[in-house]
Amino acid sequence: MTKVYFVRHAQPDHAWEDDRTRPLTVEGRKDSRKVLEFLQDKNIDSFYCSPYKRSMDTIEEAAAYYEKEVITDERLRERESGRNGNHYDTGFNCDSFLRILDWMPYIIELDFENGTCTDKIEHLHIEKEFMEK
Repeated sequence: MTKVYFVRHAQPDHAWEDDRTRPLTVEGRKDSRKVLEFLQDKNIDSFYCSPYKRSMDTIEEAAAYYEKEVITDERLRERESGRNGNHYDTGFNCDSFLRILDWMPYIIELDFENGTCTDKIEHLHIEKEFMEK
């Protein structure tokens, strides 16, 4: 069985213009510590991340805790910024993304066996109001 923890980034600074280099807010950095706290007692083999700064900033402390490199993968990038950009297919069958739009960060655990998702557990979410530019 393969266990995957998907982590949605913590609250980004929406005043920052460039989507790829947008950092976390001070509050988002604080909330990313909760990601580390959640992952500390898990058996983590590797960390994969979108190339977006806010995603890297959200998991960097957890990766450092495990002394692991964060591997970026362009396929994990944002689909499109903004409320209307969240209607595209995510590539896997899940609940509507709009349901979690205000959850930053958000952690969901998925178990896979022979390529099939066999279990899903939502663990952590911190509600933050989504702020459009």
